Amino acid sequence: MGQYFMFANLDAHQATRYMGKLGEFFYDGTTVDLIYLIAIPACALEGKSWRNLKSLNAHLVYPGSWAGDRIICLGDYAKTWPEGKLDDGNKETPRRFTRTVTQIRTRDFDHDWNLEKAYPTDRVWVLRNLTKKIYVRSNGVPTISKDDYELTYDEHKGFAGKPGLSHILFSRISWSDDFSISMAYDKDEDIARGAWAADRLDVRLLDEVEQELITDGWIDITQVEAKRIYDVFVQDGEIDSDCNFPEEPRMADSSGTVAEVFVAKE
Repeated sequence: MGQYFMFANLDAHQATRYMGKLGEFFYDGTTVDLIYLIAIPACALEGKSWRNLKSLNAHLVYPGSWAGDRIICLGDYAKTWPEGKLDDGNKETPRRFTRTVTQIRTRDFDHDWNLEKAYPTDRVWVLRNLTKKIYVRSNGVPTISKDDYELTYDEHKGFAGKPGLSHILFSRISWSDDFSISMAYDKDEDIARGAWAADRLDVRLLDEVEQELITDGWIDITQVEAKRIYDVFVQDGEIDSDCNFPEEPRMADSSGTVAEVFVAKE
């Protein structure tokens, strides 16, 4: 049957239902829907209707409600936890966790909230690993062009690009003791034993955290992660193998917008 995965918050003891095999939901928009849980909105959220918000409250989650927590995409063959990520006093096994966790609903957040203002696509977002103090910029990940199916930096979509921050997230937080991920990527262990699994994560606007990133010495790993997710997409047939990975022609300025600032070559 294959291995099924759930998206889980270890601190809140919440999780989605099992969403299917990783390779089945990785490309269908599910990852973008779920990254909202760790993304802090740019402004106050506006609800679309009282009925929807009342329904949402019963499920205990809203966009940004998981930001800063320990996040994992847990496979149902997992027998162990990532080493050193859980408190010594936590004796709950992965199997026990999946049986006792509070299940959240997974309906698209745009049914309940007006997301366009809260999550503008013309601003630069950063996926941050708070545990490791590393981050990935949304404008540094080339996305598939609508016109010619080439990779481009000119069709920036915030954190909703394809490939984009959501794909990098799920390729780094998945966890199991079995390496079956239903993907053609030849480094299946690299995904199944995700280096960020159970780390504290969030997604923020670059201009809101830029000074913190500089002051505290965070490391920008955008180019490394962009190239890696490109390889995942190519090997899975989501990007044509003849489509070369383009060098990044621009980076974000201090205002957090996509600016024409060319990367200096050494």
